[in-house]
Amino acid sequence: MTNGVYSIFRHPSYTGFFYYSIFSMVMIGNFVSAVAFGIILTIFFEDRIHFEEHYLLTFFGDSYENYRRNTRIFIPYLPTQIKKYLPVDAWVFEDYDYFQIFF
Repeated sequence: MTNGVYSIFRHPSYTGFFYYSIFSMVMIGNFVSAVAFGIILTIFFEDRIHFEEHYLLTFFGDSYENYRRNTRIFIPYLPTQIKKYLPVDAWVFEDYDYFQIFF
């Protein structure tokens, strides 16, 4: 997790999609959509990153916390350190944990 592009920032695929979406709208001259994409994707990725980092902190513990301190999220208006506020039950649906398929 600390090699390559992940040694620079935590969510490279989200960052790439964010900038690709905005700059593709700028390239075709659709500035209204570029602004809309920027706002919508910032809100979406903030929620998504909260969700993922909660489970990563639960699973990896202090090693992920150290990783978070040394890397950034390169999406504007998202704090470098996403708050740890999601309760464990927040993403459990009908007694089925979404992440049990991954861990």
